[in-house]
Amino acid sequence: MWLNKVLAMLLLVSVAACAHAARDKSQEEALLQTVKGFYGWVLKDGKDAQRFEPRVTLMPDSTRLYLDQSTLGQYSDALISSGYFAPEFRSHVATFYAKSAHELSKYSQREFDEMARDGRGPLIDSEDIDVFFCSQEAEYTSDYVAGTRLHQYQINGETATAVIITPDQWKTNFSFRKIKGIWRISGYCLYNVIP
Repeated sequence: MWLNKVLAMLLLVSVAACAHAARDKSQEEALLQTVKGFYGWVLKDGKDAQRFEPRVTLMPDSTRLYLDQSTLGQYSDALISSGYFAPEFRSHVATFYAKSAHELSKYSQREFDEMARDGRGPLIDSEDIDVFFCSQEAEYTSDYVAGTRLHQYQINGETATAVIITPDQWKTNFSFRKIKGIWRISGYCLYNVIP
């Protein structure tokens, strides 16, 4: 009788562990599918959104450069309308460009004059990296998206973090929030505010 109770307890623990593992696998797959869905949207509609991305711009009649954020709202709207983002993502995008504008404002007029004369490289991070895939010089195709995988993740109730690795071995940190049972991206790459 005692042995039967022990076996029954072990069976219950085993079933609970299997159910938990299946739930974790399901959540893992949901996180990855959110990212792959977003990447698929980028391939299809990303160029429409990207035309609104804030750009480093030359001031009229000057060698001074500034970050033109006049289309920031349209850029954020285009990203949010993809359906893959949590509402707070908008503030993460704004934070990135505000910090970038601040960094750009630290250059002296002499430095801008030198850049005008000698040429310049990237002045803010978004000029040096693909803001959607967070990598450089890859050929972004549906096969590239399909080859993306989850490297590691952590779920904490209705929020999660994950490291996504692309076929060219670029690792990108994502943060997520579950909204109405669906994982939405709350931040990633340049647009990730980690507390």
